Amino acid sequence: NCGNISSGVGPFAIEKKLVPALEGTTLVRIYNTNTGKLIQEEVPTRGGQVRYDGDFAIAGVPGTAAPLKLKFVEPAGTLGKGLLPTGNPVDVLDVPGRGPVEVSLVDAANPLVFVRASDLGLTGTELPDEINGNPELLCLLETIRGLAAVKLRLCSKPEKAAWVTPGLPKMTLVAPPADYTTASGETVQAGQVDLTARMMSMQKTHPSYAMTGAMCTAAAAAVPGTLVQQVLRKDCDLQNIRIGHPGGVLPCGVDWKGNGPVPDILDTFGYRTANLLLEGLARVRV
Repeated sequence: NCGNISSGVGPFAIEKKLVPALEGTTLVRIYNTNTGKLIQEEVPTRGGQVRYDGDFAIAGVPGTAAPLKLKFVEPAGTLGKGLLPTGNPVDVLDVPGRGPVEVSLVDAANPLVFVRASDLGLTGTELPDEINGNPELLCLLETIRGLAAVKLRLCSKPEKAAWVTPGLPKMTLVAPPADYTTASGETVQAGQVDLTARMMSMQKTHPSYAMTGAMCTAAAAAVPGTLVQQVLRKDCDLQNIRIGHPGGVLPCGVDWKGNGPVPDILDTFGYRTANLLLEGLARVRV
């Protein structure tokens, strides 16, 4: 399940007349067969066509376009074990050669393993090249991810995680808001974000922040005691969580109910763009 790819599904469905275009905004409901979850995508439309032009910008993506809102409905439990697969907002993993490391294992849209950047001697403002150029750090991050995968019963041994379950859970470093410089050289002030985060994808640092990762981060922000909530700006509006990532700032949000230890996540949402790049006809011999 990729949020970036999912953003193109709505416009495609309208372009191919699978869903009739309404005036203003067309709601496309997408069933994700990988997770058994529903994604509601609000696509700007005008005159029976998808409206691609707009002034909405996404950090790390060149140009501007019309905004697409993606709402992940009841996203918790893609592994069938609920929002907190272990039942705990914080677990402790015994990392060989390092000792105990606190993590939060949260499953919404995709399962993530959150770690405080400071617990690994990091600030959370590091850029991808800095992390990817440190083999010892990459090994440590993959070891923690592997231990988390075992705890989630995705594999039997942590050293097998890299090929048995290379994409899940996604390793994510979180830290309080801080000033930092993006990969493109722009300055992000601490006041512009509610937390800083760095996400790993297939054993390398994500150049920005995965959409499904943002959805899980938003859900984790609503759960008392998680590491995400611990580093989050105290006055953060959970309807507008600003994640500071290597490419800039990503806005997202969460709707939930209940004030217990594990709230009911009604939905998480974020924004993307899409553009029609080409059309063609592939002829397949049957």
